[in-house]
Amino acid sequence: MSHRMPLSLLLLLPLLAVLLGLAPSAAAQPQPVMVSMKANSTAVARGGNLVLAVVVDHQDEWHTNPNEPKTPASWIDAGFTPWPSTLDLKLPMWASPRATQWPKVHEIELDLAGTGTPEKFGVYEGRAVVYVPVVIGPDAPLGPVTIEGVYSYQACADVCIAPADAKLSLTINIVESPSDATAAPDLADFSGFDPTGFSKPAADAADPAAAGQYFETNVFGWKVRFRIDGFTGRILLLLASAFGGLILNLTPCVLPVIPIKIMSLQQTAKSPARSLFLGLVMSAGVVVFWMVIGAVIGTSTSFKAASQLIAVWWFTVGIGLFVGVMGVSMMGAFTINLPQWIYNVDANHESPKGSFTYGILTAILALPCVAPFAGTAMAIAATQGPGLAIAIFTAIGCGMALPYVILAARPQWVSFVPSAGPASDLLKQVMGLLMLAAAVFFVGTGTISLVIERPYLAKQLHWWAIAAILVVTAIWLTRKTFEITTSFPRRVILSLAGVGLAVAGMWWANLQTHNAKLATMWKAYTPELVAQGRASGKVVVVDFTASWCNNCVALESAVLHADEVHRVLTSPGIELVKVDLTSLNAPGWPYLRDELRQAGIPLLVIYGPGLKEPVMSSAYTRDWVLDMVKRAKGN
Repeated sequence: MSHRMPLSLLLLLPLLAVLLGLAPSAAAQPQPVMVSMKANSTAVARGGNLVLAVVVDHQDEWHTNPNEPKTPASWIDAGFTPWPSTLDLKLPMWASPRATQWPKVHEIELDLAGTGTPEKFGVYEGRAVVYVPVVIGPDAPLGPVTIEGVYSYQACADVCIAPADAKLSLTINIVESPSDATAAPDLADFSGFDPTGFSKPAADAADPAAAGQYFETNVFGWKVRFRIDGFTGRILLLLASAFGGLILNLTPCVLPVIPIKIMSLQQTAKSPARSLFLGLVMSAGVVVFWMVIGAVIGTSTSFKAASQLIAVWWFTVGIGLFVGVMGVSMMGAFTINLPQWIYNVDANHESPKGSFTYGILTAILALPCVAPFAGTAMAIAATQGPGLAIAIFTAIGCGMALPYVILAARPQWVSFVPSAGPASDLLKQVMGLLMLAAAVFFVGTGTISLVIERPYLAKQLHWWAIAAILVVTAIWLTRKTFEITTSFPRRVILSLAGVGLAVAGMWWANLQTHNAKLATMWKAYTPELVAQGRASGKVVVVDFTASWCNNCVALESAVLHADEVHRVLTSPGIELVKVDLTSLNAPGWPYLRDELRQAGIPLLVIYGPGLKEPVMSSAYTRDWVLDMVKRAKGN
């Protein structure tokens, strides 16, 4: 007996992996923003004052949005909502925070509305410090206590990366007497603190807006703002959330899916009861998806925005491939006897399971477009308890599902759509092409996210595409072999040939990616880089290469990327320089011909204090490189 996993569950698995923290962690990659927390005292007395400093270090060219962004009106009209920097500290009951002191902003000019006129916008740059004055209660327990918190931010430069949460933690000691208090050894980051802050109440007590007690957004040029505290405010908040979900159906993200439901309604139009039932099932898929998102956002400290899913490259690419299969299916490509699981994603396949799956898919497709229409409600949900968060996201799901319930209840409204004949086939093909357009968007978005995380992959994606084609070829060859012959030897030989193709393709793509990752240790050639390295007494290793030079690639892979050679080349005191001669106008050509008097490549050149003249080779080996580097060091 065979058991197949429901397709709706397959769709939810990537989501659950992300929600459970199984997705690849961005923390493993170099971050443009580093966040840490420190205190001005390592030991503080009961009844004393403590200052916490959250230090936000930005790399050059990077910035984060302030706690209360002052967004230009044109940006709001264009649907851009800056992700504010927020600090959520978990203080003991006996510790009373005072007004948080946020850093001063630096103004930059950006044209995010596409008007051609840059507008000023305040951001945090460089080393920004957030101060939180804390009064220690007289009943504080003696001994060590740990203070934890989460600092949320979004880093931007020429591009913006996904919003991130930095988890903070530090331990201080509570002592009995002020004479036992101990100041921190390094107080340089506390020079900007204003001591009068201890007399100011916390912002959330003084300003309801700062505590998230207001809903404020811009819908098609109309500004909407109301309080969300109290019964009436909560009802208005849920209605606004439902309206945001309703509008999601009009976005380019969701529109490609709507024709699928219209076509399926044609098949059930003669049975109003079944049409309504299947429409309600699809709507349930939409609502359940958003409820799951709401539950996670309400309880999680690391997942605070539904759109964060789109930053997970494998999730986005997977959705794109799934949508692509649906588009190809709608265009009539599945007329051959393919495996049953492919028919499960056939756009014409109508069942309760299929309808529920379409509901989930519809909600997933809305993720990239959710911020302009439901982003404010989601931001409020991220700061509230699980109950309100689930209610907000359920309202978003109900609003999004409403049109499908109405269409299911009145299937005759789609009777104008041709249901058979050449016109119907043409409509299906056009809709299939729209689905393929959506698939390209998701696959492209996921690929961009992947390349941002791993820049060395940018020039290797074609190898992975080739490997994927070879894998599909292997599967197709094996399947068709079993269909057309019962000969065991032929089945084995052809199946092994297919496996060999797939393994060879994956091995080569992985090898090229590994080599590209190792190549990131090398710096791009400039005359100043080589001169500075030599003047500082370093060993300078210069590799001349080009994308059209197969011998260069082979030598780099076999020699320079070998473990024992790589360890030596990346040790202290060695400067690695890559001279890329792919272009005929590359600046390395004069260096090769005029200074080194060499005609071609491959070529490896080594300078060092232990060498009177640079040594060079066009057919270097591992032993030669190791020996020359040792001599260049003067050992």
